[in-house]
Amino acid sequence: MNNGKRAHADDEVNGDDDCGWERPWKRLVTAANTAPQLSAGAPCPPATSSLERERIAFFATHGFVVLPELLADEELRFLQQECALLYEQVHPVKEDAVAQVVEQGCVLDVMADYPLREDAAARVDASVYLRVRFKQFGRLCGGEQHAALLTDENYSVLEKLLFERLPSFAAQLMTKSSDAEEDSTPGSQGLLFFNEHYVVKPPQTAVEFRWHRDDDEQLGMCVHRASIPPYISAWCALDDVTLENGPLRFVSQSSLAVQSNPENGERDANESEDALDTMATAPILVPAGAVVFFLSNVWHCSSANESQATRRAFYAQYSQSKIIASPANPWPLSFAIPSKQA
Repeated sequence: MNNGKRAHADDEVNGDDDCGWERPWKRLVTAANTAPQLSAGAPCPPATSSLERERIAFFATHGFVVLPELLADEELRFLQQECALLYEQVHPVKEDAVAQVVEQGCVLDVMADYPLREDAAARVDASVYLRVRFKQFGRLCGGEQHAALLTDENYSVLEKLLFERLPSFAAQLMTKSSDAEEDSTPGSQGLLFFNEHYVVKPPQTAVEFRWHRDDDEQLGMCVHRASIPPYISAWCALDDVTLENGPLRFVSQSSLAVQSNPENGERDANESEDALDTMATAPILVPAGAVVFFLSNVWHCSSANESQATRRAFYAQYSQSKIIASPANPWPLSFAIPSKQA
């Protein structure tokens, strides 16, 4: 996982910055006929046709849920194309590009090297963020293919996905199961956009992500991390996920008798590698376009990509409140952009 904190600099782009292009800037599919097969004794998400109470209750109990075929065709296509261009710009020599991506932890982050002051408008405003993001993408991936992505349609696709569709589903899932009967409608709980990046596992590489929790990785520098509520990640599959190319596995929150102490980082016996392997689901096998939602305090891992093709995912994260580095610093650790839910 990459750290959410950004570099500080004085060349922040303000809301009036000219990014070199005019501000160009439905299908909604939530149905699933089948759910991933999990190991014996492990929970299996219900295969419902929409985000109804049963699915919300499943997430509330286990801390994760799979929504196959959630991404619309235009969303999946845009993310695949952007990810491919980012991967290509890493290094002109294929073998060196693979080595560099592995060295980066398989993370491709458009904004990783963009200098933002801690009080930058892009940290809290969606339109400024998108403008800055596309400007940075242009710097990284120039050329005709890059220019072809900067269209009215693609801008709107990304804007709607990041700030409407994904947070709307996430908000429903974050609704407590006890509240599900009263209110499980989209937008019932506004969320803040926290972070986004691509995770790319090159073919036939040994990179695997051992058991970890996102908040352990991303909030390690937060002195008050014990008081930060769990946030939610949307892991969007850009390729079919198979047994060979590095599928995710989870440990249900209901399987852990004792949680580790977030203040000292010590693990309970139930959170040893062997114990987590025993309690975990079978590999989560999903088609491209599926989205796996899970909480930041849920244990998960993924194996190496032994296949002949790259395995890609898009990662977007949302918090219930602004995440800051310390109570003495009011600025976002990464981003705190309100979603555009009704």
